[in-house]
Amino acid sequence: MKNIILQPCIWPTEGQEEQLYIRADAGICFDKEKQCVHIPNSTVCSIDTYFNGFSAGECNKYTTVKEVNLEIKLKGSVLREMVCLSAYRYTTLVEDKPYRPIYLAAVICTYKRENYVEDNFRKIEKNILDNPCAPLHGRLSVFVSADGQTLQWEALSQMKIYPNLEGDGGFTRGILEAFGEQTSLAA
Repeated sequence: MKNIILQPCIWPTEGQEEQLYIRADAGICFDKEKQCVHIPNSTVCSIDTYFNGFSAGECNKYTTVKEVNLEIKLKGSVLREMVCLSAYRYTTLVEDKPYRPIYLAAVICTYKRENYVEDNFRKIEKNILDNPCAPLHGRLSVFVSADGQTLQWEALSQMKIYPNLEGDGGFTRGILEAFGEQTSLAA
């Protein structure tokens, strides 16, 4: 049997609402440098948040996964005044045999949202496309249906950008482009 990651935790970056990632009944402190959360003693924390919640019921219903584990990595002593949560992830055990690899295509439509697309793509690029340790490394393609034609094409070389005429059917165009590349994704 081998342990596979179903979903890792993610932490907020500068300026993001921390409660979308982890909630607590007392003051917690994100340490951006160490990528951890300092949690005072007797604090109740919840990770069933927008970005870090995991739907075990949906996973059980739509996949062959029958058991989900939560792995938590803490630094410090639980008996002390404060502990540091440095990582957690949802995992499962699977038979150690070949399985069908998963490929993911993300389709983004943009119209006057180029800054958001560029910022988010840089995060995808850093955390997945350029990170050999990421579970989706080499298995994710990003397609953008660009209405405004103002994206920096050269700076976003790993993104597949397609012009969309006057905003009609942008998402459909992205899906068609993704299906057109389906064979190259699995190659």
